[in-house]
Amino acid sequence: MTTHYRNIIWRNILWMLPLLLAGCAEPTDGDRNRVVAQQADEAPVTQRIDGGAMTAVPADEPVPAPRPFVKVLAVDMSVDKQGAVQLKNPRVQYGEPPNQTGNPPMFTAQLLNRAGGAIVSVPLWDPRWTFVWSEDKDRDFVDLAESAETVVIVPFDGAMTTMTIVKDKERVASVDLADAIAGFCAKNREDPDCRKRPAPNPSANQKPQ
Repeated sequence: MTTHYRNIIWRNILWMLPLLLAGCAEPTDGDRNRVVAQQADEAPVTQRIDGGAMTAVPADEPVPAPRPFVKVLAVDMSVDKQGAVQLKNPRVQYGEPPNQTGNPPMFTAQLLNRAGGAIVSVPLWDPRWTFVWSEDKDRDFVDLAESAETVVIVPFDGAMTTMTIVKDKERVASVDLADAIAGFCAKNREDPDCRKRPAPNPSANQKPQ
């Protein structure tokens, strides 16, 4: 082999050597970070039922389905400037109750059974207390309104007959739940809690002529 051909072969080897080394090199930290970021962007996300932050979940993990026949009791509550409480418009509806574990017990909503015993107790904020953002101080602070309204939502219990509101160990308001339960069961006879109750008798509510 002549010197001319040997020089051509060596030039080709030297030209291909960096390409071969680049293909075998370990990826840099920057390359790894880009791959991880791309995988995170491609991960499916879902939102918690309770309205919390978006959370990444594996693609093969199913989103939990709502539990069948889970119900709540919703009642309108108002508090005036003297602190008097009123409850009205109780209704039963399907849905999951909110998590109120960390609420300060400014009020307590209790569900009572026929014997008057408390079977459900839920701590409640005073609806007159609200958080207001201050642009001057760049923070929020608590403001006390003269009066306010809210909707109290508590877990349904088949033995409940009355909702009462307690403040400082004293019952300050109550509302009967019989009509709310009967109205719900009239529309949802297939509900297990309604099967235990007698079907409504329309003639019982008719006045004699």
